[in-house]
Amino acid sequence: MLAAAATVTIMPIAVSAEVRTPSQASSGCSGQVAIVVASDEPAQSDIYSAVTLAGVVGTDCIVLAGPRDDAMAAAQRARLSEAQDGGWIVGGLASVPEAKTAGRDMKRLAGRDRWHTARLVGAVAADPGGDIRELTSRTAARESPTAEPLPQLRKGAIAAGKNHTCALRADSTITCWGDSRYGQTRTPEGTFTSVEAAGNNSFGIRVDETLECWGNQQQCEALASAGPYVAFDAASLDGSSSIACGIRDGGIVECWDLFAGDRLNSPSGTFIDVSAGPYYSCGIRTDRTTMCWRSSASDETGGTLSGKYMSIAVGDGYACAIRTDGVIKCWDPGTGADSDSLRCTQSRDSCTGELPDGT
Repeated sequence: MLAAAATVTIMPIAVSAEVRTPSQASSGCSGQVAIVVASDEPAQSDIYSAVTLAGVVGTDCIVLAGPRDDAMAAAQRARLSEAQDGGWIVGGLASVPEAKTAGRDMKRLAGRDRWHTARLVGAVAADPGGDIRELTSRTAARESPTAEPLPQLRKGAIAAGKNHTCALRADSTITCWGDSRYGQTRTPEGTFTSVEAAGNNSFGIRVDETLECWGNQQQCEALASAGPYVAFDAASLDGSSSIACGIRDGGIVECWDLFAGDRLNSPSGTFIDVSAGPYYSCGIRTDRTTMCWRSSASDETGGTLSGKYMSIAVGDGYACAIRTDGVIKCWDPGTGADSDSLRCTQSRDSCTGELPDGT
């Protein structure tokens, strides 16, 4: 039951250089109403809105969902499980995917942008018994004071293997279609945060960060002890899965040779993104710089680019990444040679070379 009025006290504590979260994000949640909110830098305004809503609801339980592409931290998942059923989500699916609150009947306050979400929370505070859809429509009528920040890149929503494709549904289940001679389209039950495919295999990261593999069981067995991971990528060589890499909670990278069934040496440092390649694999470090290494020997480093990046992909002979300003850059992961055009490794009439303009 929402209280008609409340006193809101914001007591922020710093958890990183960019994000500040309230003291309610670390208090106990047993028997309280939970409010779930993202906790990356773009969600800072949503965090302030969550604090306002907590004062209205009369709860000290604000649960940090983490960035969209990362799994919810174990401590925050435990706090959510202690809270009473129901609760609130502040922010849209781009901030808090349904997979992070799977199994709970929660009300979502999500405007067309973060400023609209803040007004919506205020409208709920002024009219606690109001219909959320009506309040959303009413508050949307006012023009936002500023443009919505660029959304986070969504990786792991769709992936293609040799002759099959898998995608993550809106309800966080996975669907696959195409060739299924190895069982690569027979998706397991449950909810996931991302999906990957390579060769005749499919992979998914569950909400609890465990890795699921289906398809070529002999190669899946190589990953029996892998994970848990917050991100995962696999490469295909001659139509079969070959190299797979995952990022553990905390940023440590692990890589596997699915042919041999062996775990490979891992590159040093911590990462926010990784892409496995048949010859070279690359990642983005937590400081947003790139690093590449030979897939079969991580102690043999490859070439990198200068600048800060937010997403990376490795192919057969070159790597491409999206810089933090949205510009795409490509380079040779072995030598580091910068390439503003795509290098075609085979003679094809349809092989064009220019990178796209824009961001």
